[in-house]
Amino acid sequence: MSSSSHRTSWNQLPPDIHDLILKAVLEDRASFNLAALAIVSKEWQSVIEKHNFAHVKLTHSRLLDFDAITRRNRAHVRKIWLCLELEGYDCKTCMRRPQVDEYPTRGELRSAASLKYLLRVLSTWEPATTAGGGLVLDLTVHSPSDSEHRFPYLTFEPDMSCAQELPDWLMDHGTDAARGGGRRQQQSSVVLQPEKPHDPSHGWINGRRKHPPSQLDINMLFEDFYLDSMEKEWWDDLPGEIPVVTGVVIRQQNRRQWDPKGLGLLFRRFPRLETLHYEPWRERCKSVQPWTDRFYRSLIESLGSSQLRRLVLFENFNPEYPCRERWMRDPIRVPAPSVVEEVSRLSLNLEQLSASFLIDAEYFFNACQHSWVWSRLRFLSLTTRLMTPECRVDMDPTTLENLLLRAAIVARQMPRLETMEIWNGDTGFAMLFKYHRTTHDCRAMLVRRGTWGEFTPLESRVIQAWKATAYDSHDCLGFSVVDEPLPAAQSASIKSHGDAIHYLQLQNEVIRPTSLRQIRIEGMVQA
Repeated sequence: MSSSSHRTSWNQLPPDIHDLILKAVLEDRASFNLAALAIVSKEWQSVIEKHNFAHVKLTHSRLLDFDAITRRNRAHVRKIWLCLELEGYDCKTCMRRPQVDEYPTRGELRSAASLKYLLRVLSTWEPATTAGGGLVLDLTVHSPSDSEHRFPYLTFEPDMSCAQELPDWLMDHGTDAARGGGRRQQQSSVVLQPEKPHDPSHGWINGRRKHPPSQLDINMLFEDFYLDSMEKEWWDDLPGEIPVVTGVVIRQQNRRQWDPKGLGLLFRRFPRLETLHYEPWRERCKSVQPWTDRFYRSLIESLGSSQLRRLVLFENFNPEYPCRERWMRDPIRVPAPSVVEEVSRLSLNLEQLSASFLIDAEYFFNACQHSWVWSRLRFLSLTTRLMTPECRVDMDPTTLENLLLRAAIVARQMPRLETMEIWNGDTGFAMLFKYHRTTHDCRAMLVRRGTWGEFTPLESRVIQAWKATAYDSHDCLGFSVVDEPLPAAQSASIKSHGDAIHYLQLQNEVIRPTSLRQIRIEGMVQA
């Protein structure tokens, strides 16, 4: 009998075994050459191509071949990460190459040309030819030098949809609580693990920053990327509409800020935009913030004509970054009423809204009108400065209670609301107030979670207001109140607002997982 008669043919295996084998191959893709495995059979080719083309990374060099390569596989493309790279530069310590003072730089012009080329290609795609009828654009721009000098912990990595562990070397900086508790999950092969920095000439010794970055270092890291300053011909040459784009992600790793005015002009070309994740950085000087807020309002206004259903806004910040003049720094972000008004109006058509630090819950609920009805809204997450220790010391105790009362009243105008979260957090503190309604058993719960040493009881009028909301407006059959003080070990591990988000276990998505991990790393290395 020949040896071949002892072999089991692939075609003789049950379909569920096929699925298990292919799933194992994809999960352990770092050990295989997937392109080579795609030629095993038509079935393998179909599965592997669907996986390979689902998330596409594009750089300057890959753009020219993009249309030809994807022409046969457009149906598999769900997300495109456009990774634009600017010129390198030197810090004051190195100065090996001349600094570029021209504006716009060659790198910016090349990046703008790359973006335009991609948009022109995508304008020829029919929505029906892509997975789910649309695709997500993840836009990033950076210089390779951003992580070469004073900021070696910075990573520029793809957007992941699952939680990610911190590098092992950072665990030496805190308690066991910093590990997130429980068994560590196996790291994905695509998650970048920054090495433990040790570069005394740039202020790093054994993974700890010993000298803060200078104003010049910060300025080079945060150069703006102005789309609106492009020549009129650049905008005129763009397609009028690009209907295939249904989602945009602009993450906080874009320290090279995409100006909001230019983004607003860009978003108007996406008539089928359904999801936007926008994580800009806070201005470091209060004299500049009003101008930026004006552009934020224009950006939010541009979304009104789209089919937007999910909006996640997260204004990132780092209090350790120096300002030009210390007196120009605002210790507490005061939101612009015009921006809050635009967001509140836009929320009437949303299914999910999360706005962190860019607006304040107090302003948002005050901007809501009695006649409004949020017929789609299911998830709402907002920050408020009223939960910060500074405000808690200085303000009237009833101020926060009045906010929670107002939130309960507005929630009655949200018939589909499932979860509302009002929260805040930064170094050393975290606080969450959550209203959650379960749809399977029609019960509602108020949850307070945080680091405050003593949980003063909620005023009975606040509890009664939310109880009335649950029973009368949301048809709940049960209602409870739960206080969950964070353990002391976790409280001591909060080095940033990223850690606060991690330990508060927010139910609504307020930031992308990769961004959260990057913020936590930065908070720990400078602690």
